[in-house]
Amino acid sequence: MGQLTQEARLRFRNARRDLKYDRINAALDEATQAYASFQLSGDLDGMAECVRIVSHALGRQGLRKQAVQMATEELEKFREKNQKRAEALMLVTLAEIKLNANQKESREEACHLANQARLAFTNLKDRKMEGESCLASGNALLKCGAFDFALEAFQQARPIFKSLQQVSLEGRALHGLACCHAAGGLYTRAVEQAKEACKCFETSQSSIFQTAVLEAISSWYVECGELQLARSFAEQSLAMAQEASSPRREASALRSLVKVYILQGDANSVLGNCLDAVSRYRDMNAREAESIALAALVECSIASQVRPRSFLIPHCQGSLDRSLQAATDACIAFREMGDAHQEMHMCCTMARLCLEHQQLDQAESHARTALQLARGLDDRLGHGEALGLLAQAFMTKDDGSEKALVLLKKEQVVCQDAKDQLGEALCSLSLAHVYMELSKPKEVLASADAASRLFRSIGDKMGELSALQITADVHARAMRYAEMSSALEKALTLAEALGDVVTEASLNISLAQAQMGLLEVSSMQPKSDTFQMQGALAAKAAKRAVALARRQQRSDLIISALCALSQTQFLVGEKQAARSAAKAAASLAKGQPLTEATALVLAANSCIAMGKTDAAKEAASNALYLFEEVKDYVGQDLAKATLDAIDNPVSAVSISGKMRLVRKRKTSVNAEALRQKVRNVVSEIVGMDALMDDTPLMQSGLTSQSAVLLRNALSNEIPGPSLPFTLMFDYPSITDLSAFFVESAGGEEEEVEEWVEDTSAAGARKAQARSGPSPDELRKQVRDVVAEIVGMDDLVDDTPLMQAGLTSQSAVLLRNSLSKELPGASLPFTMMFDYPSINALTEFFVARSGPQVDMDMIEDEDEGAPMMRSSLDPQVTQRQVRQIVEDIVGMDDFADDAALMQHGITSHNAVLLRDALSKEFQGPNMPHTLIFDYPSVLDLTEYIMVRAQK
Repeated sequence: MGQLTQEARLRFRNARRDLKYDRINAALDEATQAYASFQLSGDLDGMAECVRIVSHALGRQGLRKQAVQMATEELEKFREKNQKRAEALMLVTLAEIKLNANQKESREEACHLANQARLAFTNLKDRKMEGESCLASGNALLKCGAFDFALEAFQQARPIFKSLQQVSLEGRALHGLACCHAAGGLYTRAVEQAKEACKCFETSQSSIFQTAVLEAISSWYVECGELQLARSFAEQSLAMAQEASSPRREASALRSLVKVYILQGDANSVLGNCLDAVSRYRDMNAREAESIALAALVECSIASQVRPRSFLIPHCQGSLDRSLQAATDACIAFREMGDAHQEMHMCCTMARLCLEHQQLDQAESHARTALQLARGLDDRLGHGEALGLLAQAFMTKDDGSEKALVLLKKEQVVCQDAKDQLGEALCSLSLAHVYMELSKPKEVLASADAASRLFRSIGDKMGELSALQITADVHARAMRYAEMSSALEKALTLAEALGDVVTEASLNISLAQAQMGLLEVSSMQPKSDTFQMQGALAAKAAKRAVALARRQQRSDLIISALCALSQTQFLVGEKQAARSAAKAAASLAKGQPLTEATALVLAANSCIAMGKTDAAKEAASNALYLFEEVKDYVGQDLAKATLDAIDNPVSAVSISGKMRLVRKRKTSVNAEALRQKVRNVVSEIVGMDALMDDTPLMQSGLTSQSAVLLRNALSNEIPGPSLPFTLMFDYPSITDLSAFFVESAGGEEEEVEEWVEDTSAAGARKAQARSGPSPDELRKQVRDVVAEIVGMDDLVDDTPLMQAGLTSQSAVLLRNSLSKELPGASLPFTMMFDYPSINALTEFFVARSGPQVDMDMIEDEDEGAPMMRSSLDPQVTQRQVRQIVEDIVGMDDFADDAALMQHGITSHNAVLLRDALSKEFQGPNMPHTLIFDYPSVLDLTEYIMVRAQK
């Protein structure tokens, strides 16, 4: 009997090793034979240990139902025999199997089972299994999203394993702690603890666990946007998994590496690796590893495809077929493994791929399969994604928009009948997306509002947050910045409650942009208290975004937030602060040419405003070089326009009765403030507050090392010329340093832009140069256009047009017709709600019009002689300018006094517009900054009229 037990123990150890290295069939064989031997010897604990291995092996083959059934049956047997330890082993086994399921109920049950097992092992005084039960509980809680409770479970497990000197298990507890911190967005802390876990696994020679930790670190660096570090750790993980001969871990590490290469835009480099891995795993019959490698192959294949405009090109069709075949194989593998969650995501991938290649029937089929799987899994996010893809498949077909709406509304009714508020909310959210595609902003807002209310009623903060983000997006597109700000503020409250720091940072960036939008469309004077207060709110949001992004160590978010901060500070006149923020963004963006160049342009603009032309030229030149490097032609035009603004500053120009004057003045230097700054920095470095200003710092504890720290700290605190490395020797005291900074800062010139009233007679006449028809003429024009669109001549002027047969479609036609008939009026997309009758429309146009005077008839009264008259007719010129703008922008429903940058003019189009106007109107060279200096059709017309007189 003793020999039989010894043989069983040997087989049990072999089974555990085989399972660890993914030799599933061998593990099943060894564990089954060991179970038989333990049964003959009456060793119930040994039998339970074997069942644990067999259950895990079945789960790895996708046979989770069989694994659960087996463990449940054995649990009942051990309970009948009152075998407490064996019973507890079955409880922890069931917990470990169920926590890997995708259903919420299974994971919650896993938490309950793990707690039961833990209590049992505590009573049995089995410390090791008590600790393993804590691990199972922590992993289940982590999967359920209960991060604080999971953290507590792992914290309880670690000291148990440490006291037992179970180094490998201690490493697993550390890894669990790291995952909890990562789930909460604390990536720095997560990486630190993960590296501690790696040391434990290295000590215990548990390379398989070490591979998993390295892969996790890679994924966290991806979240932080640190792709180079992510790639390094993924490569380490892959190499270690290959050395350990673990197909499953190797496949998982390969998939992580593929994701990094895709994000770096280099998917082709690992396509061959994926093909080779699939082939090897298939030959080895490593089905689990094969399914993971197939998923990686699909992702890599899609990312590496070159999609030409025509989808009938054979090469493109071949790439599509290969991708779809790999995805189909992956779906079959996931189905065999019983992983419905991965199968659902792969069906969504196939639907998306077919949509991109216009294979709409196949896209619809795959989306329906994904929707069915999502319903079975009760996967809220998957359900929403599949429903959205199915709607998109309908919308892409001819006359499919109505089908998409019918599908979603039908699904919405089903959910309402079933009192499924979550499903109804998801349908409303999908409807909002469809209406967005159809450019129906009112319907988008209505659907998003309905979704928001439903999500709020069931306490789904994440869903409500998504609905509010759509609402904010609609308002942003319509330039309704006040409403956009309101939606973003509500979304921020939810993001804070969810602890979603990344989303909170992104929302703060959007809020800063919304606040800036409010300033840009307002008529407030930049020096007014209201303007400054609004600007302070924008800057506050941007600063909050910077702080949150830095807390998460998300370099991509930090850069975006710093750029937003630079813009807000520039807007309120904090030029030096704006420059500092832009420089910091550019510094962080090293290695990302496009992002760095954008930040450099912001820095250059700040320098121009400060009168630092050399610094501005250097920043703009570097930006131009980077834009050229990545072949970004729009960016190149932007950088060239900035350089042109430096070399050719705009002289005083009178527009609408005001003159833009640029004066140069000497900057004043506050010597005492500079001295205090120097004193504060020195005290912090030296560690003494009672220093005399004339005392040589080398006699007060300053070493050569701290002298370097002091120089760097002063550079950061007091921006200006580069400080010499011999700073402490050349300027040994606080007094000397202060004098140096005063001298360096003084005497610089800065440009100050001012807009002043043009009090000259000519200026006064030019301020009244815009004209329009009389109110009665305007009313007749409005009435004629309305009659033509509505088809009724006997309309009463105060009758709401929507009651007279005007539909949402004809409302768009009416808006466009009025824009053409009455140029100069800026018509909102919600026109029929804001101005619902002929009376209201007429009042709107009257408010936007004014008297016009023929420019050729203006005389210079100051000189007593006629001015040089232009051969151009103002109204003809305005029509010519508008026609050129329409050709460039590709739209005609904008007002002549509207800023073109808000109507489709990009920096690239601005260059085309300047060239077209130069050809049409002969005269002096037009500046590259034309569209920035003269932002509307009216402003351009005025400029061309003045230019023609030169």
